[in-house]
Amino acid sequence: MPRGRTMLREPRALALAAAVAVVAPAGAAVAGDWEIEIHGGVLWALTPTSGQATSVPPGETFQTVVPDVSSRRVTSWYFGDGGVLLRQTRIGSGVSGSYAYQYPVQIGHLDPVLSSAAVGRPFAGGAGLRLGRRLNRRLTAELDVDYGRHAPAFTETARTGIEASQASFESTWSNLLSSLPGSSVTSQATLHDGRGHQLLATGVINVNLETGDAPKWSRRSPRRRFVSYLTFGAGIVSTGGEEATATLVGRYRFASPAGESGAPFEETDTVTVRSSGTFRTAFVGVVGLGCRQDLSSRWGIRFDARAYLSRNPTRTVMDARPSVTTGSPASALVTEASIGAIQFVNNSAGPYEGQQSSLSGPPIAAFETFRGTGILTQINLTLGVFLRF
Repeated sequence: MPRGRTMLREPRALALAAAVAVVAPAGAAVAGDWEIEIHGGVLWALTPTSGQATSVPPGETFQTVVPDVSSRRVTSWYFGDGGVLLRQTRIGSGVSGSYAYQYPVQIGHLDPVLSSAAVGRPFAGGAGLRLGRRLNRRLTAELDVDYGRHAPAFTETARTGIEASQASFESTWSNLLSSLPGSSVTSQATLHDGRGHQLLATGVINVNLETGDAPKWSRRSPRRRFVSYLTFGAGIVSTGGEEATATLVGRYRFASPAGESGAPFEETDTVTVRSSGTFRTAFVGVVGLGCRQDLSSRWGIRFDARAYLSRNPTRTVMDARPSVTTGSPASALVTEASIGAIQFVNNSAGPYEGQQSSLSGPPIAAFETFRGTGILTQINLTLGVFLRF
């Protein structure tokens, strides 16, 4: 081979080696600084019970068909002044004629449920994706997205109160109306838990408590390391779906006492209790801790616990709608007035024009009975696999 050609190749080889020597360290410094992770876990909320309760304003008083006997217009017997009036009343006499009183009045009403944080958030599963960039030996920046189920549900205390109200309405009115012809009382409670989803998008900084680098005398690879860290950051939470609802429907029917016209009476009491404000978009702060174990220079596993802190959105909202069925012939009945009076009117025309039943208060729509205060804390525990690139 000619000597000149050999000398020409040598400078080319030296140049290539120099290029590799320059690029290789730079590539080594960049490789492994980015990470992507997929993870799954469980999420549950610690909802504060503190808050501000608001009572429904009392209804107006009115003059009954019995002279000098007044009653009060109420929207429902399940709560508020309707429950108070019912507890204070005993059935005693009609406009004319009378029938026997047999049982004391006992009723459990909804006020404790309406004035509390009746809805909570049970455990829910979720999954997420994280993209991280190592800034130095101590700090890593991450963008995290987590998606999971969000299902507001009534607490056990609230369920107990709702079921007690349903049962006591039926037993109380059955006892009070038992001496009247054709008396019939029903009370039903229907509960539906909420259904929805939650999306968390946050940016955080992980602060390593130790670098995980192997000692100089160790033969262990620097990449096969265990690292624990603290997490700090912020982001947004967005939830959507259906709220939890509970509907109570109480109905009673009876006829005028024996010897009267036998006119039919029928009234219906409908109340809906529901959560509100749990579906929203809000700012969250993030704190947490975790640990990670490299299984090779490219991938590893991580356990992570984070708390998402936001303003407590808990709201309890109530709707109520009374209904009185028109009957014929027109008739009225008033309970004994020495303790409290309740009036029943089946037709506000003819001889009882302008008169109404006590269950004739104005309908209530979306009345906020409880507004939560404090900080809502959501705990997210995850286990993930990350890939370094």
